[in-house]
Amino acid sequence: MANELKIEYLPVGRLKPYEKNAKKHPAEQVEHIANSIREFGFRQPLVVDKNDVLVIGHGRLLAAKKLGLDTVPCVRADDLTEEQKAEIEAIVNSGTRLDIQYYLNTVMDEDKVEDIYLYFKEDAETDSLDAAIDELGSEYSEEEIRLVRIKFISEVAN
Repeated sequence: MANELKIEYLPVGRLKPYEKNAKKHPAEQVEHIANSIREFGFRQPLVVDKNDVLVIGHGRLLAAKKLGLDTVPCVRADDLTEEQKAEIEAIVNSGTRLDIQYYLNTVMDEDKVEDIYLYFKEDAETDSLDAAIDELGSEYSEEEIRLVRIKFISEVAN
């Protein structure tokens, strides 16, 4: 088979991040990835080009560094053009963007979403987050108010 995957264990210090990597990895996310690697080991190798530049796996590399690992499992994609790497980056990044509506529909209580939304639509004199937190009280978390506020502003603006 011509495209058989071969996993290589490469030194962490040799790998270079892709300069056009658009995705950011906050410390909390890197910590979650590190905990997963610590508990389960690597279950998905990083993808590197012929120059040891990361194509996929920036968060896993940051987590490996945090854990003090010397090597990480990698698969070579040494036949990719710059255009193909940019396209892969765009695809990977688009699949990991936060979908606020999905979160609101699946995680938050529907009544809470409606109450906060109606506050911004009918009761709020300003779009101030601090004012909303003060007026809505402790029944709603700051995160809930922030997310519904983003939804409200994006819908009103459109």
